[in-house]
Amino acid sequence: MPPAGDFAIRDARTGESTSLTELMLRSKAYWGYDDAFMAACRDVLFVSEEMIAAGQVFVAEYRDGVVGVAAVVDTPPDVELDACFVDPTAIGTGVGRLLVDTAKARARHAGARTMRVVSDPNAATFYARLGAQPAGEVPSDIAGARPLPLLRFDLTR
Repeated sequence: MPPAGDFAIRDARTGESTSLTELMLRSKAYWGYDDAFMAACRDVLFVSEEMIAAGQVFVAEYRDGVVGVAAVVDTPPDVELDACFVDPTAIGTGVGRLLVDTAKARARHAGARTMRVVSDPNAATFYARLGAQPAGEVPSDIAGARPLPLLRFDLTR
């Protein structure tokens, strides 16, 4: 897989919700979660056709294949990076950074001053390297007793 400069960002297209959801689940499984946890993820990790139609979802493409997906939701001044997932074949190539940078740029363009992200514990250091600051913890939608890191990007800088 080439460096991120060879990837293109585009809006998600109608009809891609299933394939983007599967990409998200492959990405989550990369961290070694067991089958029961991954089954529970199916109820909360998905891209809907409504999100795509609303223009909230965008993808990173390499050649003719999607290798990453992200979504920015909510209304400025505080938006949420609701999804940011990279296909396991593209982890470490810079696609994740490209998705976050694109999310930040889109959020700024919409008038957002901050962008929060509820992170998988395995990805929190990734977001921190990109400038997100710790902002507490929130309970997981998948395993309620499991706290998830909440981070926040200051988009005014």
